[in-house]
Amino acid sequence: MNKFIFLDLDGTLLDDQKAIPLSAEKAIRLAQEKGHKLIVATGRSHTGVIPEIRNLGFDGFIYSAGAVVEIEKKTIFKNKMDADLVGKLIDVMDQNDIGYILEGYHHSFYNQRFIDYLGSRKPLGDLNPAFQPMESYEHGTSKIYKIAFFASDLEHAKVLETKLKDCSKISVFTHQKVQGDLINGEITSTGVTKASGIKLLMSHIAVPLEHTISFGDSLNDIEMLSVTKTGVCMGNGVQDLKDIADDITETPANDGIYKAFVKHGLI
Repeated sequence: MNKFIFLDLDGTLLDDQKAIPLSAEKAIRLAQEKGHKLIVATGRSHTGVIPEIRNLGFDGFIYSAGAVVEIEKKTIFKNKMDADLVGKLIDVMDQNDIGYILEGYHHSFYNQRFIDYLGSRKPLGDLNPAFQPMESYEHGTSKIYKIAFFASDLEHAKVLETKLKDCSKISVFTHQKVQGDLINGEITSTGVTKASGIKLLMSHIAVPLEHTISFGDSLNDIEMLSVTKTGVCMGNGVQDLKDIADDITETPANDGIYKAFVKHGLI
């Protein structure tokens, strides 16, 4: 039976320059020609998935680390965060000088501190008008599925984790890998992961998990690599992920996706 291939984006399909290597594009095309189904499984929101990725013709998407699941252009699951909880999280982040993006489906909302942390980087709104300042956020109306947060340094991020550690409704973690000098992490609803999204998707189409393979590089890929039949960590992946992976491939820039697709008989 053909495989269901789940691909993380940043650090997996995308290289350090946020570009898709030509070898990865070739691997995806060849896998599609063999009849495999390819699904993006990302921490990014729907608004954050760029056209270059969509143009590759993926069969499905798992957005916001499992909070939104789509297959064959049909949304089969959405788990919005409680609006009052989001309001409390906003207060805590504002009080602790945290930058953040509230991830919606059609629109996401960023605060000024996030822009400050970006420094000379190009503003989000210039790159994608679906990203809007917090002034556009409407409490109780704007549906939020995940929160990405940004801190000045690792200690600053850990302060936020400590402030939120007793909230049973959410999971909080800080990424081990640093994008430039930007420390970032994620706040998700408890129990919502890429793995929960995969389980929902595979149950919806009535195909056993034994027909799945996944690729990732970060902490939010641990559950995904654990739940799929085969879990492949990129060469640039964090050590915690390498420790539980079934296989480790090269980095994206060193044709990691293509080489792994060949090794595992996907192309």
